Amino acid sequence: ANGVPNTSIFSNQHTTYGALTFGMNWKPKVPALTKTFYVLLRPEVRVDTALNGVNTFILNAANMPTQKSQVSVGLDAIFGF
Repeated sequence: ANGVPNTSIFSNQHTTYGALTFGMNWKPKVPALTKTFYVLLRPEVRVDTALNGVNTFILNAANMPTQKSQVSVGLDAIFGF
């Protein structure tokens, strides 16, 4: 916010990070608009954590990190024709 970069991944302590990502590809049946039309959906969930217990994520109003972990969720879609 206010043109300041998100510093939630930085800490004044040495930190070791771990991450785990779960994803899948799902090709649902859709009405064929052309002979080769398809939709591919790719949801993803990622968990990041500071392995040594240092707060490095989720900034509070004072711009200080308050959490040891964070979860990110994403989705992309591919339309083929």
